[in-house]
Amino acid sequence: MDILTKSIFMFTRLSSLASKPFLLVLMTQDDAVQADVLALIFSAVASSFVILSNNNHRDYYSGFLNEETLVENHRFLYYVKTQLLHTFIFFPFVILVSIYWANFSILIACSICIFVLLEKFFDEEMRLLIYRKKFKRWCLALSLKLLFPFCAYLAISYIYSFHSYYLYFILSLASFSAYICFSVGPRFLFLVVKGILKLKEYDFAKYLKDYKARYFSYHLWAFLSANVILIDRLFIARVGSVGELSTYTSVAMLSNSVLVMHRVIFVEERRHTLVDVQSLKQTVHHIKNWTYPLLLVFLVFLGFLILSTLNLLDMPGNYWLVSALLAAGYLNSVSSILLEWCFWHGKILTLCLVDCCMLLMGALTMAMMTNYVEIATVLTVMLAGRLCVLLLYSANVKETASHV
Repeated sequence: MDILTKSIFMFTRLSSLASKPFLLVLMTQDDAVQADVLALIFSAVASSFVILSNNNHRDYYSGFLNEETLVENHRFLYYVKTQLLHTFIFFPFVILVSIYWANFSILIACSICIFVLLEKFFDEEMRLLIYRKKFKRWCLALSLKLLFPFCAYLAISYIYSFHSYYLYFILSLASFSAYICFSVGPRFLFLVVKGILKLKEYDFAKYLKDYKARYFSYHLWAFLSANVILIDRLFIARVGSVGELSTYTSVAMLSNSVLVMHRVIFVEERRHTLVDVQSLKQTVHHIKNWTYPLLLVFLVFLGFLILSTLNLLDMPGNYWLVSALLAAGYLNSVSSILLEWCFWHGKILTLCLVDCCMLLMGALTMAMMTNYVEIATVLTVMLAGRLCVLLLYSANVKETASHV
């Protein structure tokens, strides 16, 4: 990747990362009710999207060959088939989770489900582009997924003073349609329709057998891990007053950027070195694993101060909230290398047990809280507990071969 492409890649990634929280911040100033609905949709999509993800992409990309026409590759066709099977089987669970998040509002639940399908498409497409090293097209996909709806919403809402989550929903659909028409082409739709028509009862039975034997534990942990840092928003959606969910979600998203950037600059570069226990301990206790997130927390905190200066965030009124969620982002970042090692070394049952316990204890405690500051504090304590458990586990784990 040349310097220009790398610069475009990082700029697109960072600006896209900030687009959703900034949209919520600005929308809260104009219509807090609509901002709360959009915050709920963003949170519910993150919570339920993992139901449509599974670990079989590792099988496909482990033997990846950079053919010019992947559509004609039988392995790729089989991969598309398994993704369609997984989506058909588990989409009813997405519907149930969406309805629960939406507090049984069918219209909002339908919006969540459609956003989940869009997220699924772009997730698969962008993973493929990364493996094919088509970084500019990856930037185009991410821009149409997040930046175009964000910028178009700001322009339309400024010109016409119209503020509604429906507008963002329509713009997201328009971006998806544009990407299909001008980048992927009708051949993709033909491939999907053809794959759906060729699905048979035997295919479902075979996939479920493979899923139970190979993917279930990974799938379960993905769902638990995602919802450990989202369960707080579910309770705020129930007990918060107008504007609190959107404020909380925007602060949480910006604080979570600490984890995202730490993974980019530290974890991803060292993932291939986590081959044994000794390398894990060296990486976990590496000074950069503890100081990089601290520096990122400071930078994000400066961002909150800028928002406060622009009167977009009531920093004095939300000081403890910001501090608690930044602490949660720091703890989550430090834990990420431990989670990576456990994942790649097949310690999935351990991860499921830890996150399930944390999720249950967190939910029971949050149910007794009355405001979002108390809920944020519970989240921070919960992530601190998870980090302590993982550190104790890594200190006593025996040598094991990698399952990569």
